[in-house]
Amino acid sequence: MKKRLGIYLDSQGIAFAEAEGKDLSSSVFLSFSYLLEEGKDFSELSSTLKIEALLQRGLRELRTELKEAYLGFSEKESIFRVLELPYMNKKELNLALPLEIEKYMPFRIEEIFWDYQERRVFREKKIKIAFLGMKKTFLEENLKAFSNVGVKVKSVDSGFFSLIGFLILLGKIPKRYKDFAVFSFTREEGEIAIFSEGFPYFSRYTKIPLTLEGEPDVKKIGKDLKMTLRYYQGEVKGKELEKLFILGESSLVNKCEEEFQDLGISLESSPLEDVLKDRKVANLSELKAYSLAIRDYRAEFLKFNILKERREVVLREEVSEVLASREVLWNFKSLFFLLIIGVFIGGGIFFIQISKESSKVVEVKKIEEELKVLPNFKEFGSLSLTTLKDKESYLKKIIAELREYSDIPKDNSSLIELLGRNITEGMWFKSLNLKRERNLRDLYLVLQGYIYLGDIQRERNSLNKFITKLKESEFLKRRKMKVTLNSVRQQELEGYKVTAFTIGIR
Repeated sequence: MKKRLGIYLDSQGIAFAEAEGKDLSSSVFLSFSYLLEEGKDFSELSSTLKIEALLQRGLRELRTELKEAYLGFSEKESIFRVLELPYMNKKELNLALPLEIEKYMPFRIEEIFWDYQERRVFREKKIKIAFLGMKKTFLEENLKAFSNVGVKVKSVDSGFFSLIGFLILLGKIPKRYKDFAVFSFTREEGEIAIFSEGFPYFSRYTKIPLTLEGEPDVKKIGKDLKMTLRYYQGEVKGKELEKLFILGESSLVNKCEEEFQDLGISLESSPLEDVLKDRKVANLSELKAYSLAIRDYRAEFLKFNILKERREVVLREEVSEVLASREVLWNFKSLFFLLIIGVFIGGGIFFIQISKESSKVVEVKKIEEELKVLPNFKEFGSLSLTTLKDKESYLKKIIAELREYSDIPKDNSSLIELLGRNITEGMWFKSLNLKRERNLRDLYLVLQGYIYLGDIQRERNSLNKFITKLKESEFLKRRKMKVTLNSVRQQELEGYKVTAFTIGIR
């Protein structure tokens, strides 16, 4: 049988697993702290060099001759979104999805590698999309390390969803379950995913809270899970989750089983030591590496490869050409053509519906009204539009001119990364509304979130620490951006007293 190499990277280190067919041949995990034991100055090594050093050592310890790897990362490094779109064919979906998904991300589609899985619901005439992406700058830096040690990366997948697919393959998650949740965790980090009708609905990465003794705080983990499950129940009315599957070290799983009894959901635990019958793995990371190595045997709807070459080159103008050719009924009376104009203003897209029966003068006025918000807009003048193609051609010329005035700065993603890096204990964000002033240059961010630590003073201290870190950041100082606390209050959320806050950055 053919051998395959799976490699999984997380914040703690790198796991390697070699599989022959479905069987695990060998596995090993190396922590980044290993570099300290080797006498290397860990702090002065670049990220690429750290990964190169561990890759070389890990491949030697695994004693493998394989030079191709199936790679996976922690959910912390991934962008996972689920959305629904109206029913359309494959070509239209590949063109429309990039524009649609940008509404749910702090980045432009050109800044990430991505892939998706779809499920077509014929009776409801819609398509469910599970989208996985990763920042190009991050992934390219990691791929460089693999290239430097002579390893070709065949695919890049989600380590967590790869693991879930593996548990389904083993029967640890029986296929009869359609509405369920999976929680896997170590002493440092955890991941939870919720499935609805057998398809991913929600996924989240979380840091594991610790007690004063440095052990995972099972009570806080339970409260966090309860809030997540209540969120799902609030979003999906009338649907109950059938089961919560828990995966982790046996000592942690046993504690969780006792503490999670009041979650209101049936529990089924899988201690890490019992997942494989004939061979043990050292930790959860090795199990994820193994699941990546047997990629070909896992369920198709849980397989991603954000490196695969896409069949179509997605251009924003192409969406207009595809959708403009489709006729749709409007209120079952009038026939309309849908024309999409891809001018981005602070992440928004202008949609213009033009009636086929309307006069040319009315059509031009409608378009002009929609575009008045754009700066330095030139008057349309008189036009002779006889067909939809003429209209489309003219609008493309206007868009080309407008792009000269809409050179949007690239700071959005850096600002979002800054917030993520400086998040403090017990904090999570409710919403991030990134806006631009009318001049399209100045950023204005309204950040809303909560803090829960069970003590109001600790929560206020955590908030103050977060604000201080933002104010002292070089990123905001260079741009002369100010951080203000707009509001802070105690609020009851899902039965818990939390600190709610709103922060402005201008």
